[in-house]
Formats: sequence, structure tokens, C-alpha cells
Amino acid sequence: MNICKNKNTIIEEVNNKNILLNLDNGGFFELNDIGMEIWENISENITIEDLIKKLKEKYNNEGVEKDCLEFLEKLQKRKLISYRD
Repeated sequence: MNICKNKNTIIEEVNNKNILLNLDNGGFFELNDIGMEIWENISENITIEDLIKKLKEKYNNEGVEKDCLEFLEKLQKRKLISYRD
């Protein structure tokens, strides 16, 4: 399953913080460095599995998969991303 950015989502830097904003509904989310890395990888139209694999290779941490899935769920709830087959 591929992760897709909502077409009406923009990213803005405010006070040295990266903020995602859904222009349709006002949903927003502040990104930390890892969140920003995930967002940049989503621009490659990446699958969930490939994204997690990439993060596991970079961050040798047991919780990477769980943290990534929770982060994606938060973005989806705010309609900042969607999934497609």
C-alpha cells in the first residue's frame, strides 16, 4: 500500500518549526526531524513497508515500526496523507 500526500497539504516553516497544513480542513501537524524525514520520503510515493525498512536501516531502534505507524495514523486522521493500492 502506497502512502500519498494530500494534494491540498502544504508545509511551512514557522519559528524554525516545520508545520504541515491541510488547506481543505485546517488540520495541521508539527514535524520534528524524523517526522520531516518521513514526510520527505512520502514524496517518493513510497509503500509503508519500504518506508519502515528505510527507517530501520537508518535508526537501529526496536520501536521504529510502531512509532512510524503511529505517526502515519496521526497524519491520516488530520487528512494530511492517504493510502492507495
